[in-house]
Amino acid sequence: PFFDEAKPDKLDPQDVADAVLFAIEANQRNSVREIYLMPTN
Repeated sequence: PFFDEAKPDKLDPQDVADAVLFAIEANQRNSVREIYLMPTN
């Protein structure tokens, strides 16, 4: 397994989905080339 035990500070799937939607819905004059998400804990 990738992790032997669950990580309490992992990202919520909805947070990842929100970031992807933000990139998709950005104005066409913008180019989102990378998204770097980290938990704040």
